Amino acid sequence: MAEDKPEKDIAIVYVTSPNKRTLGVTGAYGGPAPDGQHVAVHLFAEYGTVPSLETLHVSGEGALLGNPDRTMRGDVTREVLATLIMTPEHAVALGKFMVERGSMALEFRKKGGEQ
Repeated sequence: MAEDKPEKDIAIVYVTSPNKRTLGVTGAYGGPAPDGQHVAVHLFAEYGTVPSLETLHVSGEGALLGNPDRTMRGDVTREVLATLIMTPEHAVALGKFMVERGSMALEFRKKGGEQ
């Protein structure tokens, strides 16, 4: 017969890495990693692309003449800010955590920021 193990408390300490950054993330792209054992997720910030080159046309006196010529690289830029590699189990747990916290934040917003 198995003995009941006594309950105990476990203290968890959070430390901040010197490399910690706060990221404004607007999306993610990823899926199973090539090894088939992990999930790879690239977190990105999405925004309108700025021109890679802009040429201004000016008069001899320095006045702007018309609109500048712009060389664009695309309409939207997705800047990859970080890549997460994790086990499928951790990915599922993190996904559940994000859905729970996102739902809490939406409810908080709906109430006008009042708790």
